Amino acid sequence: MKHLTLAGALLLPLARVGAAGGSAATGASGAPIEVGTDVQLFLDDALTAQALGVALTVNPPRKTLERNLVSDRPYEDMLIGAFTVMQDEGIYKAWYSAWTKKAPSDLATRLCYATSRDGIHFEKPTLGLVDYAGSRDNNIVFDEPTHGYHAGTVFKDPTAAAAERFKLVYLGRDGIRGATSADGLRWQALPDPILDYPADTQNTGFWDPERRAYVLFLRLNLQLPESWARQHGKRIASPRMVGRAESKAFTRFAEYHVILAPDEADGPDRDLYTNAAIKYPFAPRAYMLFMSVFDHGGRGTQETELATSRDGIRWQRPSRRPFIARGPAGSFDDQQIYAGVGVVRTGNELSMYYGGYSVGHHEPNEAFDRSGVMSRVTLRPDGYLSYDAGAAPGTLTTRLVRHGGARLEINARTEAGGSVKVELLDADLRTLAGHAAAAADPISGDFTSKTVTWRGRSDLSATAGKAVALRFTLVRAKLYSFRFAR
Repeated sequence: MKHLTLAGALLLPLARVGAAGGSAATGASGAPIEVGTDVQLFLDDALTAQALGVALTVNPPRKTLERNLVSDRPYEDMLIGAFTVMQDEGIYKAWYSAWTKKAPSDLATRLCYATSRDGIHFEKPTLGLVDYAGSRDNNIVFDEPTHGYHAGTVFKDPTAAAAERFKLVYLGRDGIRGATSADGLRWQALPDPILDYPADTQNTGFWDPERRAYVLFLRLNLQLPESWARQHGKRIASPRMVGRAESKAFTRFAEYHVILAPDEADGPDRDLYTNAAIKYPFAPRAYMLFMSVFDHGGRGTQETELATSRDGIRWQRPSRRPFIARGPAGSFDDQQIYAGVGVVRTGNELSMYYGGYSVGHHEPNEAFDRSGVMSRVTLRPDGYLSYDAGAAPGTLTTRLVRHGGARLEINARTEAGGSVKVELLDADLRTLAGHAAAAADPISGDFTSKTVTWRGRSDLSATAGKAVALRFTLVRAKLYSFRFAR
């Protein structure tokens, strides 16, 4: 088993753009980016050739304050958490872990199941699968007394045989373990650990079609040299950080690597706890971590921050502000926030789920009395980050791209008096005839897939397969994504 050194795994910070009129780059040179007809999110400055008077901004979601799941069963009398939510077979399916006060350790927890028709109101069905206290009248789907079970994550594997279509990643006594299921309810544990590392948290996994491999994202606790702690101003001798492992077979992962570690911007008492990694399901080459950042001071609070990636290997942290923040004093989530795994559509918006706690991490187990609420946050499709401009016009010029569409659609929102205009450039960054800024029809309003026109015309089929660049002019506007549609 191998891992990279910390120094070999850290990434350069995301380039700063726009706030002072600067730019990420000064041209659209280089090989065109193949975008086809896929949605292109602004996760970072990878698509950006020049940004003037615009700022790449993280957009925290809206808290609904719903209590979608609460602790109300005998085997949940300590807390519930480690949530996974997905859309499958026309319903919303949720898996979560349940802790009981009688459990001798965190490895004596159970995997439970709930469903919803609308993504808001969840029910805990009586499944009759697992015995608890002499009864099968419960919603427990997995209990592993031999090797232990802690904080599992479920994913659906599109490449697997029907009998193994659902997969479970969890912590056991001897490392990260796995299980398989045909329906997500009846599970068969694998005989051996899939990774020899005691990652004590909710670790995540999924099949990555871009890599044609299974990937795991796990928490690492690596003992670091004192020189690193001094250099980064840390008082934590063995800080928590995010690791990654990859394998062609779900049954065995041979090595892991550090992909994100706490740094100077985190301060001396903060490190990275859970990761809630996803591959964004509505666009390719878009990966996100919703990390709980653990503040070791006081009661031990946690809030969620966002990290983004184009390949799942190289990561950026575009902001150190909370993505899902703790609630006000006295609320159910005023001490700890743990993002659940998964993003789903509910109507014309995206929903994500999180565990909220009014008890700090440093508080004794006795304080966790029926703790944990699964609640929901919402945001617009593709709405995680945007390029923003104020009253003064700002411009964003993309790198050269090659598309396969017939028209351009954008996801944007403008304020009163705001607008978005788009200019189309050729490989030499000259304006294409008929697609200059003067010909662009200004777009105002709030829309997720608005077709761009130039004097009423939208047809771009003549540019399909050719290298082109886009220049957006924004006034009081937020630009979230674009795509060339057929």
